[in-house]
Amino acid sequence: IRSCKFLHNRSCLAILLLEVLCTTFCVDGCLLQRWRLVDGRNMPLRKRTYTSDLLTNQQGEVLKVGFLRKKGHVRRNWLDRWFVLTTEGVYYYKKRDDPKPIGVIPLFGSNVKEDTFQKHQHVLTIWTAEGKDYPVQASTRDEMAVWVKAIDDARNERNKRPPDSTAPVTVNPAIASRSPDPESPSKNGASASARARDSDDSDDD
Repeated sequence: IRSCKFLHNRSCLAILLLEVLCTTFCVDGCLLQRWRLVDGRNMPLRKRTYTSDLLTNQQGEVLKVGFLRKKGHVRRNWLDRWFVLTTEGVYYYKKRDDPKPIGVIPLFGSNVKEDTFQKHQHVLTIWTAEGKDYPVQASTRDEMAVWVKAIDDARNERNKRPPDSTAPVTVNPAIASRSPDPESPSKNGASASARARDSDDSDDD
């Protein structure tokens, strides 16, 4: 009897820990689906194909665009990227008028905050529902604050809809103008030619 009570207590503890972590794993046939608490609701998260689906084409209404410096995930170098915030995700392009993005940060289940742990100033970091972090640097603190608010508002609206909801395909707004690239921001004061050379390097997006 004592051993049964011990096992029962251990089971209760395990359940409590799962509730605290707000993560549940359920098996449906051969598929494993993860659930997570998003803005007070227990919502299923899509598998990693969610990011690839968004990357196929830019999706969602365009909310904000501009140059920011993104930190790579492997080489950890900072490179200028053209960012397009939509109602579905934060898309980034190697060049301002490129037709296809090189990466996307899904908004569903994400979080965004000013990141004071980075060496550089004016850095915000976006954390995805999958736990991946995207440090991004603005040229000024005011610009960073504007981006943080815009992304935060967009993610709050995105979390109100199911993760599998679809959005119309849109295009990079800079394609329509086809104007010459303006000088993108550089915190380190690098020359335009140096930044152009950097933009051709892979930052392991």
